[in-house]
Amino acid sequence: MSWLDEIDIYLQPSLAEGLPRSLIEALSRGCPIIASRCGGIPELLDDECLIRPGVVSELRDQLTARVDDTQWQLKQARQNWTQARRYTTDVLGPKRLAAIREIRTM
Repeated sequence: MSWLDEIDIYLQPSLAEGLPRSLIEALSRGCPIIASRCGGIPELLDDECLIRPGVVSELRDQLTARVDDTQWQLKQARQNWTQARRYTTDVLGPKRLAAIREIRTM
């Protein structure tokens, strides 16, 4: 995934999503992100990084406003890298095991 290390802004203009692993990968690389407000995406990103699904003009406006905004890009890169730590194996592993144990006792 070295291409993620080379991009300026990651775009996830989805119409529908769950909790997209590709977005978590972009977070873990410290990529600034603009994405749709759908599925689990809003729990990962600041409101200012979200657009309404299918509204191309919002994507255009966000990208135009952010492409040269290095302060925003740096702020988002730092926040996103920190946010990605919530989804590491060390964090999720115990939660998965607890869920499996709970299901087994049902």
